Amino acid sequence: MSETIEFTRGELVYEDLKKRIISLKIEPGTPLQEAEITKAYDASRTPVREALARLSHEGFLVRWGRGYRIRSFSPLEVKELYEVREALEKMAVRLTIETSSPEKIKTIETQLEHYQSFIESNDINAFNLHANSFHMTIAQLSGNQNLLEQLTTIHEKVRLISARYLLRSESIQNAFLEHSRIYNAILRGDVVVAEAAMREHIQEVIEFFRAQA
Repeated sequence: MSETIEFTRGELVYEDLKKRIISLKIEPGTPLQEAEITKAYDASRTPVREALARLSHEGFLVRWGRGYRIRSFSPLEVKELYEVREALEKMAVRLTIETSSPEKIKTIETQLEHYQSFIESNDINAFNLHANSFHMTIAQLSGNQNLLEQLTTIHEKVRLISARYLLRSESIQNAFLEHSRIYNAILRGDVVVAEAAMREHIQEVIEFFRAQA
């Protein structure tokens, strides 16, 4: 197998496994053995080993014996990750208000218009991806590339956590209302309310996982 084919196969394994992990199609705590993954994807050991190592480095997998298992986030880990996220997200809304034009900010409104379809279909996985886009759009509008890069890294892990959080009843409806409050405050240029709405939105997830402990 050529190096190009191996690289392509490794990317396929990496992307597909990450998608299945984030969507909870593979449950947290599930063990992953290199030999089984190699067989499932009809790949050689090298690209599979590299894909698993990459997912481990990004925080989706943890070592388990001679293999890996899907990472399970403890309430404390969720709290610490979301505390960092809160600080960055509040900075993003402040910078967006201070530096972005009203015309660019209004592009967020088109994302909110799609929420009703998710409420009706209750498609958790699709909404999780869409909700992530809402936050990343704000990060992009902040105009701070370093902030955007840090939030991009954090939101990969956040999607794994929020997938569990969104399984609650009426969670999509609640998320829509919370996102709407954040957007309307940004549109008005109200930094205090926008930051407070973002904090409340993030703290709800922390409280949810604390209650599960």
